[in-house]
Amino acid sequence: SPEPTVFPSPLPSPTATSTPTPPPTPVPSPVSSPTPVASPTLPPPPPTPEELAAIYGKVMSDLTGDPLRHVLITVSGENGLKSETETDKEGEFEVTGIPAGEYKINFYLNGYERKYLSLYLKNGEEKDLGEIILYKIVLTVHVYDETDTPIKGASVRLRKSGKTIKEEETDSSGFAGFSQVKPDFYWLKVKKRGFNPA
Repeated sequence: SPEPTVFPSPLPSPTATSTPTPPPTPVPSPVSSPTPVASPTLPPPPPTPEELAAIYGKVMSDLTGDPLRHVLITVSGENGLKSETETDKEGEFEVTGIPAGEYKINFYLNGYERKYLSLYLKNGEEKDLGEIILYKIVLTVHVYDETDTPIKGASVRLRKSGKTIKEEETDSSGFAGFSQVKPDFYWLKVKKRGFNPA
């Protein structure tokens, strides 16, 4: 009898194996440096009594050479300090407890021309301003508008032979005064923005 035909068994197809994808390598995120925190700035310590400055002097009249009493002295600094005092019966004054810095000093007595000084005081300095001469006002001007309201900030010029000899500005009461004026004939010229000149 014929022998049976033997057919080869098909080889099994290779099974595709998926290679597992390795997980992504984690990239370290940049570490931010901690933000420096500014420590609070402490105000400088107040000056000690040894570091505070002082000024003193004497105020005299130009006419008589006598000391002037009750002269108001105002000390104003760029640091905001403001101090006031008056001269005594001897015309003397003293201002103490002043921190170092730039200062303007104003001398005022009714009937006299104001005087201004600027100076720098160092730590612990005692500044002698010597004799301060105030000049007696010999010519006064009051400037008003048509309603008799005083005009502040008007320019008042004292002129002679076509030239300005002196110039002052009116205060809040419309007043301006001139000192050290020799007897003579003068013209007055008054100007203020918004007003007709006189």
